[in-house]
Amino acid sequence: MPLFEIIVHTAPQLHNDYFYSKKFCNCMSLRAGCSIAGMIWLGLNTYLATASFYGDSPLFSSLDHRALIAMGSICVFFALSSLILIYALFLDEKTSLQVAVTLVFVSILLHLIDILASIILFGTQYSTYLTWCVQSAKERVDESVSVHLQSGYINVLYSPSLFPPDSFNCRLLWENEIKFSIALFIVIFIIYLYWFICVLSYYEKISCLYDRNNRLFYHGRPFPV
Repeated sequence: MPLFEIIVHTAPQLHNDYFYSKKFCNCMSLRAGCSIAGMIWLGLNTYLATASFYGDSPLFSSLDHRALIAMGSICVFFALSSLILIYALFLDEKTSLQVAVTLVFVSILLHLIDILASIILFGTQYSTYLTWCVQSAKERVDESVSVHLQSGYINVLYSPSLFPPDSFNCRLLWENEIKFSIALFIVIFIIYLYWFICVLSYYEKISCLYDRNNRLFYHGRPFPV
């Protein structure tokens, strides 16, 4: 005897009841917003990876080379994950979105951990930073000063090594970079967390629709009703 199943038609239910994840930034559809977030992630991490591999820290004026290589590698992984996310949103399938959500979650987690570790590393290497800052500033300072007198101009020679380290405000610069990096970490954490919630919410929406449609079929044929 064929197996019959009674299908009860109920009112459609939303995949969640949270207002902040029904629409992206409360102004556009989740699919369009997540696509924009994916493109921003792709472009931003491509830039960060390129700068890191060239030895330029996007956050600090000076950072350990090994930390820059780690940051660049994570940004490459994040950029690839973002590209997969954009492709999954284009396909609009449950399986591809599930893979993309997992990769984006791992990428965000690694990225935030890396930024926090870089802040801690930068904060503990004050003496190294002070040496680099003073040396870099001395290399940019001219070896002579022009003095304007009533009789004309004269050049006064001096040695940059005679200047104390505080003359270049290296300590103030180090403190400002620490404060800026912490503030930027908080902003990135909030924005990336919200974007990921939107991506996860859209995946849950597609998953609910996929599961609901599967209930209407039995071995490839509609259930008799």
